Amino acid sequence: MENPYDQQQILRLIARRSESLKVDYKQEFDLSDSKKKGALIKDILSMANTIDPDDSLEKMGLDPNYGIIVIGADEEGKIYDISANKLDDAKLQNIINEHVEPRINFSYLSFDVSTDEGVKTIGTIIIPPSERPPHRVPRGYKGILQPGACAKRQGTSNFEKISDYELERMFAWRAQFSDLENRLQQDEYQLKQTERERLNYVFVEPNNKILVENARSKLYKDKFLLIHGESGVGKRSIATQLAEELLKEQKALRLLYLSRFVSVSDLSGVDEAVIIIPDIFGYKHLERPDFEAEQKIIEDMLSSNYIIMTSPTDIFDEVLNETRLEEWEIFHDNQLLLDSSLYDDSTKALIIEKHLSWAQKNNKIRDNQINFFSFDANSESGKEMQLALKKLRLPAQIRRLVDYELPKIKTKKQLLTILSKQTTLENEVYSWFVNANEDIQCFLMVLAIFNDLPLIEFQRWYQVIVSKLRRFNPILKVLPFGTAINNSSPFVVELHGRPSFADRSIQDAVLTVIAKAYHTYFAQLIDDFIDASVPKQTSKLEIVNTELVRKAVTIAASQIAKVDFTELLPLITALANIKRGAGSVRSAEILSSAAQNRTQIKPILELLREWLRNENNEFMYRRWTSVVTLGKMSDSVSWQAINILTICTNKERNPYVRSAIPHSIKPYVSSNPQKSKLILSKLAADKQPFTRRRVSQVVKELSYRKEEFAIDLLQIWATSESERRLWTLLRTCIIIPRKLKEYRLSIITNSLYTNHDILQNSFVDSIKEGDIQPKQGWTLLYELINYNAENANRINALAIILEHEAPEYSWRQIQEWVDSEKMDIRISAAHILSHWKLTSPEKAQPLLLSLSSDFNMEVSLAAQLKPFVSVPESLFQKEEEDFMEDEELVNEDNIDEEQIDEEKIILQIYEQKTNFQTGILG
Repeated sequence: MENPYDQQQILRLIARRSESLKVDYKQEFDLSDSKKKGALIKDILSMANTIDPDDSLEKMGLDPNYGIIVIGADEEGKIYDISANKLDDAKLQNIINEHVEPRINFSYLSFDVSTDEGVKTIGTIIIPPSERPPHRVPRGYKGILQPGACAKRQGTSNFEKISDYELERMFAWRAQFSDLENRLQQDEYQLKQTERERLNYVFVEPNNKILVENARSKLYKDKFLLIHGESGVGKRSIATQLAEELLKEQKALRLLYLSRFVSVSDLSGVDEAVIIIPDIFGYKHLERPDFEAEQKIIEDMLSSNYIIMTSPTDIFDEVLNETRLEEWEIFHDNQLLLDSSLYDDSTKALIIEKHLSWAQKNNKIRDNQINFFSFDANSESGKEMQLALKKLRLPAQIRRLVDYELPKIKTKKQLLTILSKQTTLENEVYSWFVNANEDIQCFLMVLAIFNDLPLIEFQRWYQVIVSKLRRFNPILKVLPFGTAINNSSPFVVELHGRPSFADRSIQDAVLTVIAKAYHTYFAQLIDDFIDASVPKQTSKLEIVNTELVRKAVTIAASQIAKVDFTELLPLITALANIKRGAGSVRSAEILSSAAQNRTQIKPILELLREWLRNENNEFMYRRWTSVVTLGKMSDSVSWQAINILTICTNKERNPYVRSAIPHSIKPYVSSNPQKSKLILSKLAADKQPFTRRRVSQVVKELSYRKEEFAIDLLQIWATSESERRLWTLLRTCIIIPRKLKEYRLSIITNSLYTNHDILQNSFVDSIKEGDIQPKQGWTLLYELINYNAENANRINALAIILEHEAPEYSWRQIQEWVDSEKMDIRISAAHILSHWKLTSPEKAQPLLLSLSSDFNMEVSLAAQLKPFVSVPESLFQKEEEDFMEDEELVNEDNIDEEQIDEEKIILQIYEQKTNFQTGILG
């Protein structure tokens, strides 16, 4: 069990000087005193049986569901010393487990506290919300507790008499966890035992021991790890092995392995588990925006669970470009990248040996088939065999060879022939696919397209497609799943009671084969795909309901479009016309995939230009699709794409379309930095705040990889006289990474002298939009105060905004600053409180009095300063939403006439390349 309370939090509870529903104090505890021992058993029993939250803890920002018994303190805030009692967690666990059923989950810890009377030891018993109330003392305890005693807290006291109503509540509480426990036993949460045993048996750690050990230490420390790499490189094997280690060391009690249809939110309430989530992004689990939405759930689960995620690298890279997940610190730091270079020849030889041993042990192959791998390394045939074995780059290829090919091989020559064909998975799948009968080919095509749909939907589509294709092949039939799986092994397996590809790379390879040889069949089904994936109405509900099919069709169409996108134009156009952008992204994915075929680039660009030229608001989603597609195309068309985007920036008047331009610029900043800066600078002065926010977000994302480009752009904006561009500059400075601390603080500090109101508005807006959290806001304030202390009174006026936007967090933070051991932090707290005295005198005054009596003269003087800046009331008024529903934006004129001729001015600023210190700090 993870303890959510640290030493500082316990001391805050003691300083509160009052017990409550889930907080109890004891001056001492003596194991030799049976009465005190019985009283403690009753206290822990009562806390575990109390299922109501403690509202007083929630008001302090603490978890209201945890019970806390502090040993060595009283309600007056006095601290005693319990070091002589020699109480430890093991002794206490034995006492409680001996007398209470069912077992109570709790922990005991002790720590030393410095007091005026010296160092003293206190202890705390932390009791999380129980999943199994009511707890009882079945045999009683020495006349102190009667047999069957069942106590609970009421107010600050323990009561043994519990009403039938309270017992019913406890059993109802237990039932919800029982339901969860029953669900967790189902296949969708389990890795089959045989597969688990095999992964453990054949596992060989990559030869870069330091890389793996670093990942292991991060997992053990932060309880989180993301493993990404190409398909077949062994992500699942390493994830399972790390999970088994955690179980062996009793850091977790069970392993949960999520299927693709399980939502992370379904695991709320799971405790002490190691959870593996394969292919977290896209194909087999979450849509990328969904992952951002579930980030908070994952963070909460990390308090008591270990989480290991896997993802193919190509999908992972797309996620970084399309979301803000890189801002999530643990996600950014706790990664393990795997590639084929981690498996040298000796490592691969060991993997082959283990797979052969497993297959032999389970009677999958004969002894003589193992002997095929024995050869003289110096002979010609031996050298040929060695060379052929080197073509097995990945562990997944080795497994397919042993599982599928080897049982059918009768001679060493046949093995050599098979190995010679193992150059790529695509060739292997192609050879297998074309030799399969037509019923299997049809089954594989449906599975490749709809592999990620629930079973019922997959079955329906299988029947629909077979009936449609019977026009071309009358003998086609719907196969029983068992027959289809047996005839498609080992590439197709049974997973959670339904057919599934053994690996996502196989699904990709099958789609590639279909795109090359069977795309005409797909074209015949386009009308059905449009009917199922394009909503008849554009309500949010219908768009959500059609998204699963739309995504599946897009993945398949993206592969087929590489061969010929023209036959997919009806589907592409239909997707591009879906309102709210739900289909525009999918249409852009197909077109950008088609552009990988160089012979198709010219007609694709002509199509995009045609869509952009149509200024009718009815077709604005096509224009938005065009802009997004340009942002997904390769560097080979960068000059053409950037020119089209430049024209779009100058002429496009619809704010919804303009807001898509900043993200589409990102791929071209390396090849066309000057034009990229020009476009971003124009959009930084856009009339719509939403577009300007998009620009600041893009510059922030670019600063991670293109730091020089981002700084250069800020230099240009800092010399501008445009109030809107300066607004974007300041907002960007607030949200860019802390590694650019010196630059952003220089800009903000300088702006405080001349543009204080703009800075405050930008600060308010960033908090409202969620670009910065209260914690980030406080960090920024503290940095500014220390960077330029003479301007502190002006900077601290921004703290009033934080008080307004996050009052509970703000007062909790300022209390921590007041109690800090660092003098400069207490000075900062004094400055801020002197301003808060204007808005919340009853809260600020006691804290200022405390600081004014501080032993340090600087702190004391700071607490007595009068505020020089007041913040106008208008800053606290909620602004109207700047970016409304799409339908409300389509008729707005978005471009000021003064922006049309800005290009020459911006270029001139760019070419002058003024010195940063001269340009920013004057």
